[in-house]
Parts: sequence; structure tokens; C-alpha cells
Amino acid sequence: MAHIDQLKQILHRVEKGQQTDEDITFLRQLLSAGDRQIVSQLGKYNINIGEGRDIHIGDRIYQQWDEQAIQALVKAIQKVNWRCVSNLTENDYTQSTGVSIIDKLAKTFTDFSQKNVMRYGLKLAFSPNHNQEYFVSAVYQVIKHWKINTWEILQEIPIPNHLDMFTSITISPNAQLIAACTQYQIQIWRLGEKTALHTLSKTIFSNFFDFFGFDSITFSPDGKILAANDNRDIKLWDVESGKEIAKLSGHCDKVTCVAFNPTNGRILASCSYDKTIKLWDIDSKRCLGTLSAHRDAVYTLAFSPDGEILASGSNDNTIKLWHLNTGEIPQTRRHHSDAVTCLVFSPDGKTLVSGSNDETIVEWKITENELQVFPERHRRGITSIAFSPDGETLISGGRDQTIKVWRR
Repeated sequence: MAHIDQLKQILHRVEKGQQTDEDITFLRQLLSAGDRQIVSQLGKYNINIGEGRDIHIGDRIYQQWDEQAIQALVKAIQKVNWRCVSNLTENDYTQSTGVSIIDKLAKTFTDFSQKNVMRYGLKLAFSPNHNQEYFVSAVYQVIKHWKINTWEILQEIPIPNHLDMFTSITISPNAQLIAACTQYQIQIWRLGEKTALHTLSKTIFSNFFDFFGFDSITFSPDGKILAANDNRDIKLWDVESGKEIAKLSGHCDKVTCVAFNPTNGRILASCSYDKTIKLWDIDSKRCLGTLSAHRDAVYTLAFSPDGEILASGSNDNTIKLWHLNTGEIPQTRRHHSDAVTCLVFSPDGKTLVSGSNDETIVEWKITENELQVFPERHRRGITSIAFSPDGETLISGGRDQTIKVWRR
């Protein structure tokens, strides 16, 4: 244990570039000894010991802890841009019965379902207002309103009549409204109030044989329109009145995500299990074009802050960057080993952060082919990520029912 504590202190000094020659000598001795507890501490820097004791650092493999490996280790540690400063754990809904064989089977089934049902897991949204620093989370029958820095829960909105999980949550551009949806219902609240301003439900006839309801909601840039997928369609509501104002149809399979262009509120993007992305003019209610390059279902979309790039993440494990104004062939970013489930641009537009079913979060530089893997994982995969307005804080949620708070 003393060695673990000492190693942590050394790694902390290496992160800041304050390591001494004695630190490096001691570090090499510990690593050469091959203690698995010590080696496991390096996992958060994306350093792993493979079969046959191969040392994997980045995209290089070393056979022993020689000078080159130690130098690569130091660079890898100092390259990490994000540190997890808080873990806010929610309830894990895998309950114990006290009967070991039943608990084991239940755990196996839960892990499988939570890994493969895309909508399952924590959903998060960050206030876009610099003067109102808060974020909201939604998972199961309750929405929580969190304070930044202290990470206190300021308010809880219980939704006791719904047995299904929340599938999406969003905050209006003026940070005064919160909207969240379950499979069959959308609700909108004013900040600080527990009684819904509007409840937008699917009709009995529309959902009687429809197991694929609302999965993604978003406010228009002016906050006047709320858009959501409804199985293969996209529906638009007037936020003030709560009335449905349009339905957009064109996908031939379930729509998975909708996103407004932040600089042109007339343009809405949608993606689908049909492997395509569509761009819509909501004024004329017509499809402006279809983007096809993914080889499997497209799960998530995000516009850059200037509205010029649309990023898409897919079950083919790739991210595509679509330059909408130039019509260039989309750039492909590959690193994830499983489906890309969520995307968000940094407020300055210089980086894109992705979450995946492979349990990792990756930050990508837009203008350079560089990436950085976050130093901790979410068990069972990532389901939501969101940036603070200043770009210095990021929150992530996963199927492990944990919210991780990251700081640069």
C-alpha cells in the first residue's frame, strides 16, 4: 500500500512536469517488478500491459521498461488534458435477492440489456448560461438539478407515474426551461418548478403497436420550438403553447437523434437506423438533402458552434465530420472499438468529444488528426456528455449510473 501511495505521488508530480531523477528511478523499479496493483494505476493514462508483458503506450509497444519506454510513459502521463474531479453515483437498479444464482443471472441479464439498449443510462444537460451554472440529470423517475462546484442537488423533480427510463434531456438557450422525454411522453418545466408547463404525449393510436417512441429532444436556438423524434418521424412543438406545429417524414427506419443548427434555426438535422442523416428546412417542412456514408445505424449528431460542421457517430464505430458549406467528402475519425453513442463540440469549436459503448471518452482536435482518451471509463458504456459554457468542465454519464465531472 505504501508503494501505491508513493506511486500516486510520483505520477502526480509527473503530470505537472515536476518529477525528479529519484522519482523516475523509483518508478522504473516499481514497474520492472511487475506488481499488478502498480501497473493498474497506469490504466487511466492509456498505458496497458498485454499478454507476454508487452507494454502498450499509445500506439507503440515496448518489451521492457528501458529508457525509451520510460520517456514514452512520461509523455503519455503529461499528455492527459482532463482530470476527473468528482464521481456522483446514482442508484444501480440491479437489486440483490440474496439468492446467489438468481443474483448472478439477473446481473448477467442486466449487464447485457444495459449494454445493448441504446436509450438506457444517465442523460445530462449543461446550462448554456454563463451566469447560471448548473446541470441536470435524468435517469429513472426523477430529474435532478445540480449546482456547479459544490455538486449539491438543488432540486429533484419526481415523475412517479412512469416506469420507463428518461431517454433525453435538454435545457433551453435562456436556461429557464428544462425538457425531458421518456419513451412515450415529453414534459417541459420552468426552472425551479416541479409542475410541468406542458406534457406532450403520444396518442393511444400512435403508440399502441409502437415500441420506439421519443429518444431525442432539442430546443431551437431561439428557444421557441422543441423538436423530437417520434419513431421514424420528427415532430415540432411551439414551446409557448405546447401545440404540435409540424411533422417531418422521410426516414425509412427509426430516428435516433435530432439537432438544430446553432446559427440557423431553420435547419434541423436528424439521423436514423437507416444509416442516413437528413437536413430539414422547418419553415417549408421539406428535406434539403440526405447524407450517406456510415455503414451502420447512426446514433448521434452534433453541430459545431459556428454551424459549419456536423459530426455524426455510428454503430460502425466511426465518427464522420461533414463540412456543410463546402460539400467536401466527410472526414472519418476512428478510434472507438464499439458504437459511438454521444457527441459534443467544445464551446470554441476546436475539439469534439465522443462517448462510446466501448466505455471510453475521446477528445478530438478538429483541425489536426490528434486525439486524447480520457483517463477513466464508464462501465457498460457512455450515454451522455455535456460541456460547460466556458469549456473548462465536462460531465459524462453512463450505464454504470455514475456522473463523472471532468476539469481541464
